[in-house]
Amino acid sequence: MSLHSKTQSWTLTVVAALRDVLLSLPFCCCLCLIRFSTFFMMFGLGMQAQAIFDGIEELCSKRDELNRQIQQEEEEKGHLQHDIRVLTEKLRRVNESLVRRHSVRTDFDHTIGETEGAFMKILESCQTLLSVIKKEAGNLGKATEPGRKDH
Repeated sequence: MSLHSKTQSWTLTVVAALRDVLLSLPFCCCLCLIRFSTFFMMFGLGMQAQAIFDGIEELCSKRDELNRQIQQEEEEKGHLQHDIRVLTEKLRRVNESLVRRHSVRTDFDHTIGETEGAFMKILESCQTLLSVIKKEAGNLGKATEPGRKDH
């Protein structure tokens, strides 16, 4: 085997090993990938490697933008959850207040009902008393009329 074929074989082995390493790296290692571009250029793979790294950089840029959007939405979610907690607490207090006020209103309704009932009984008693007074006044008036001899 010639030196050239040994070098080529070694280069392919190294490139395959590097490819495996690169594929195992998360995208957050974009800077590490850029360091490998020099290595690829040393083996005559400069144009292909540059295209790959340009693609990887574009993906990293898109991922970073997506991360920024995710962070904004996470912050908005946190604000909304805080608002929900505040509104839920306000709703709880209003519900408690409503329960108390409904209870007081029921007490008012009960008292008003009893008072109206008692007032109706007083009116009936007054009506009865007035009838009795008129009847007695009529009887007394007849008894005191001149020319009547009931005695």
